[in-house]
Amino acid sequence: MQRTLLSMPMISMMFMTLALCQNKGSIIMSEKNIESAVVGGGCFWCVEAVFERVEGLWMLFQVMLEGTKKIRRIKM
Repeated sequence: MQRTLLSMPMISMMFMTLALCQNKGSIIMSEKNIESAVVGGGCFWCVEAVFERVEGLWMLFQVMLEGTKKIRRIKM
């Protein structure tokens, strides 16, 4: 019972977030127009905050890597 009561607000917050993240415009992009960039910085929250304001940025993805581990390639 307690688990159900805790999960209901989380599920409703998830649906509210998804509703707010819907496409705001009808911008049509082809894959030919998409380019990627890899940026390294210190605090990834600070770097993310700057790039969230960039006009035309389609997706922002941050990863924290440690120097002793192999770099994982992430396909999007």
